[in-house]
Amino acid sequence: VNKSAMISEFEVYFLLIGGVVAFLIWHLSKPKTHNFDPVINFPAKSVNKKSDQIVYDEGENVVKVFYYSQTGISEDFAHRTFQDLQSYGVPSKIEDLYEYDVGQLEGEFAAIFLASTYGEGDPPDNAIDFHEWIMDEDRDSDLLQNLQFAVFGLGDSNFDNFNEMGKQLNTRLEQLGAERILEYGQGDDAENIETDFLAWKYLFKQSIPVSFSELVTKTGEEELPERAHVMIIHEQNETQDIDVNNTARWRKNVPNKIIDQLHPIMASIKINRELHTEESDRSCRHVEISCESILSYECGDHIGVFPENDPREVYKLASYLPGGIDRLKDVITVAHINDHKTVIGPCTLQAALLQYYDITSTIRKPMLRVLAEYAEDIQEKETLMKYASEEPNMQEAYKENIVDKLKTLQEILKEFPSCNNAPWDHILEFLPSMKPRFYSISSSPLKYPDTIHVTAVVVEYKTPTKRLAKGVTTNWFKGNIPDEKDVFMPVFIRPNPHFKLPKSLDTPVIMVGPGTGVAPFKGFVEERHELLVKEDLVSSHGAQKNMLFFGCRNPDQDFIYSDELGYYSEENIIDLKLAFSRTQEEKVYVQHKLLEENNAKKVWKLLEAGGYFYVCGDGQQFAHDIQNALKQLIVEYGGKTKLESDAYFKDMNGERYLVDVW
Repeated sequence: VNKSAMISEFEVYFLLIGGVVAFLIWHLSKPKTHNFDPVINFPAKSVNKKSDQIVYDEGENVVKVFYYSQTGISEDFAHRTFQDLQSYGVPSKIEDLYEYDVGQLEGEFAAIFLASTYGEGDPPDNAIDFHEWIMDEDRDSDLLQNLQFAVFGLGDSNFDNFNEMGKQLNTRLEQLGAERILEYGQGDDAENIETDFLAWKYLFKQSIPVSFSELVTKTGEEELPERAHVMIIHEQNETQDIDVNNTARWRKNVPNKIIDQLHPIMASIKINRELHTEESDRSCRHVEISCESILSYECGDHIGVFPENDPREVYKLASYLPGGIDRLKDVITVAHINDHKTVIGPCTLQAALLQYYDITSTIRKPMLRVLAEYAEDIQEKETLMKYASEEPNMQEAYKENIVDKLKTLQEILKEFPSCNNAPWDHILEFLPSMKPRFYSISSSPLKYPDTIHVTAVVVEYKTPTKRLAKGVTTNWFKGNIPDEKDVFMPVFIRPNPHFKLPKSLDTPVIMVGPGTGVAPFKGFVEERHELLVKEDLVSSHGAQKNMLFFGCRNPDQDFIYSDELGYYSEENIIDLKLAFSRTQEEKVYVQHKLLEENNAKKVWKLLEAGGYFYVCGDGQQFAHDIQNALKQLIVEYGGKTKLESDAYFKDMNGERYLVDVW
C-alpha cells in the first residue's frame, strides 16, 4: 500500500475547517456575469488534449447511441455501450435526445437505444419530444428502412406500465421499416438491472463484428474507457469578466425565452419553514419559491430544482485527490475533445463540484475502472478491476460491496488509497452530472399566483457502512433559510398533463395522499376552494363531492398542513378522513380508512357519479395497497365479482384513476 497517499482523520478534520472558511470567502465574491462561448479553443495549459477516441468524417456511417434518461442510469448504460463500439474501432457517438434533431433519424446508419420509462409509462424529460415524434401515426411505414437498431428498456416492475417506453420504441422502430440487429432486452430495477443490462450488453458486443463488419478496425478487447473530455486550466486574466464562482445555471443571467431543464431560471426562496413539531424526530420543509414574473404552473405540475452539494462533501472529496483542497480554486473548463463543445465552465473546480457534478451517488463501474488504472497497490488494483468487471458471472462482488452498501467515490478513495493519484481531469470525465430533483407542486396558482410551494421530507439515513447519507436537495433546503440571507436556486416547471383536476366542479374528486403525498392535493383543495367560492357552490359541491384521505404517524408530530386542511374541512370544502398509524397498538393506514363502511359507501357513490380517484405517494408498496383496497371496495360495496372489479378498475385506470408516484 502506498501509505504516502493516505490521510489521517485529524488531517481531514483540519482540511474541512479550513475549507469551510474558504467557502465563506468564496460565496461573498460576486463578479459580474458573462456569457462564455460554448465552443472552446484549447489554450496551451490544457490537460489531456489527445484522445484515442475514434473520430469520424461527415457522411461516414456512424452508430449512434441514444438514451431516454431521468436519473442517469440509462445515460450510464449508453456510455458503456458506446465503449463496446469503440473497442472494435466502430465510428460511434452518444446522443442526448434532448438536443438531437429528430428529423435526422431517417438518415442515420444505425441507432442503439437505452430507453428508460418514467413513472406510470411516460418518457423521461429528455425524450418527450422525440418519443412524440416517432410515435406519430402519420409517419411513413418505410421512413426508417435504412436504419439498423437495437433497444434495451429500463424499468421497475413495481409500476403497472413496466418498461412501457422500451416496448413502444422497440415495436415502433420495426413498424417504420428499421432492421433489428439484436432482440429487445429489458432490465428491472426492482430486481437487478445491472445484471439484466450486462446480459444484453454481452450479446450486443458479440453482434458488433457481425452487424458492423465493414466498420470494425480493432479487436474488441476490453480497454480503459476512451477519453472524451479535456480539462482546461485558465489563467486569471482569461476569465476576469466571468462569475467563475458559479456555474452557468447558477448565474443570474437574463432568463431564456423557454424555461426548461436546460434553461432553468434563478428563483428566490421566499419562505422556508418546518412543518413537523418539535416532538418529531424528523424534519419536513415547506418551501415557497418565487415565480419571478415568468414561471407559470397548474395544479398537479412538478417543479424541477437543481441543488448544491454540501460544501463539506466537496472538501472531503478534494482532500483525497492530487493537490487537495488547494486545487478547488483553479478556474477550469471541461470540454469535448472532438468538437470542443463546453461541458462545464469556465468556473472554479469548487463551483463545478458544488453545482454541476453528482459526488454523493453510488459509484459506477466506469469510474471504478478508471481508479483501477491508477492504483499502485496490486491487490487494490485487482479488487477494483473485479468490481468494475462487466462479465455477467462476476457481478455479485459489485452488487454486494458497492451497490448494496451505497458506496460513493469518496468512500472508495478512502478504502483504496493507492489510487488517490488519479488526476482530476480523468475523475471529472467519469463523474455523473447532477440531475434535477422533482417535487409535486403543493399550491394552486389561483390562490398563490406569485409563488410555487414545495413540500419535502429531509432525507437522512445510515448506510450499511455506517456513513450518514443525506438527501442533497432536502438538506440544501434545510440549510438555506431566507430569513437569514437571500436564497436563490435554479428551477423550472415540468407540466404533468396526466394528473389534473376535472374541469367541471360537478365531477367528484377522491384524493389519497399520506405524508408528503398530500402535496398536490393541498393545491387541488386550494383550487377547488377558490372556484367553489367564486361560483357560490360550497354548500352543494364542497365536502359532498370532494374527499381527502390523509395519513401520518402521529397528529402531534407530523400532521403537516393540519391548520390548512382543518380550515378547509370546517369550511365544508372537503370531507377529510385521517389515519394516524402510531397512536394505537394496531397501525391504521389510509387504505384501512378507505374500506371503513361509511367511507367506502361514499367513495363508491362518488365513483358511480363519474368521480376521479387520485393517488400520490410511494410507487412501490403504497400504490399497490391502495389499488388493492379500491378493488376490494368495488367488490364489497359495488356488488361486483372480482373479475368485474378488475374490469371496472381497468376502465378507470389512466382516465379516472390517476397517480403521481415516486
